[in-house]
Amino acid sequence: MNKGELVYLDTSVISAYFDARVEPRMKETKDFFNSLSKFLICISDLVIEELSFISDSNLKNEVLKFIRSFRILPLTDEVEFLAEEYIEEGIFSSKYFGDSLHIAIATINNVNVLVSWNFEHIVKRKTKIKVNYINALKGYKPIDIVSPLDF
Repeated sequence: MNKGELVYLDTSVISAYFDARVEPRMKETKDFFNSLSKFLICISDLVIEELSFISDSNLKNEVLKFIRSFRILPLTDEVEFLAEEYIEEGIFSSKYFGDSLHIAIATINNVNVLVSWNFEHIVKRKTKIKVNYINALKGYKPIDIVSPLDF
């Protein structure tokens, strides 16, 4: 990857940085963050919305302070339309529309890599193939989808 490439972090990555309940994952996430200095880190309005559900106000403030330097990508009509396409093509069920939105946000904003700990719906070979097929059909560039371990 080149300096300045865009890397999108979904909510699972931000959460794992602070989640001491799963210490190995927290350590792996912190190690991952140490490797990001040459990249432009992006999150989205959706990540901020999902993080707003943190009930512990001290933790919420710490998390919001942590992400304040990240570029925030908007949730737009174009994003929602592409996310719906992913649903219609069977990549995600409508129950996981948020997961579809994360990928659509990254795609619409020409992000190079989406990083997630969500192995159930996002970081899957089948998801990558189908997302990039739809992206090609719609005229968007391909996106790499990885976990912090594979970055």
